[in-house]
Amino acid sequence: MKLKNQIRICPKCGSVDTESKITILQADGVPFIITCNSCNYQGYLFPEIQKSKIKEFQKDIRKFNRK
Repeated sequence: MKLKNQIRICPKCGSVDTESKITILQADGVPFIITCNSCNYQGYLFPEIQKSKIKEFQKDIRKFNRK
């Protein structure tokens, strides 16, 4: 559920350029696929964070990906 002042963010690259891909399987209860338009990562769960926390989240993602 999307709350006011929250935005979905890619857990791989930290981009907010994401979209939901609705499939025919949704009618059977299968969740929709979310795609990051920046890195093409696909998954069922993308975190939704406060817009004010975007830069902090992106910094943490870059730090994590360097390891």
